Amino acid sequence: MCKDTIIKQAFNVAEFLALSKDEQLNYQRDLKVKLDYVNVLNYAKEQAEERGREKGIKEGEQAGARRNQVKTVLNANYLGLSPQNISQITGLSETEVNAIISTKS
Repeated sequence: MCKDTIIKQAFNVAEFLALSKDEQLNYQRDLKVKLDYVNVLNYAKEQAEERGREKGIKEGEQAGARRNQVKTVLNANYLGLSPQNISQITGLSETEVNAIISTKS
């Protein structure tokens, strides 16, 4: 620690010790409330970030799965499979298969 930090800490301790017992108890209670509040906010922030990460991963996986379905439809169409067969392979409806084929043609 640097000299200024040590002096500041010593000054803070001296100020605290100069308080009456009731003032010290009030100070400690207020400090605890403040620290508890900060901890609650930090925990809430961590939880929100985690949910955001999970949501982002899920959305990315869904987008990737959709891209793979589109790629499969287009490849199967290129190979000459019927929309009905492509629908059976991919699990998409024939309407979805036809929509993909028509937008990529």
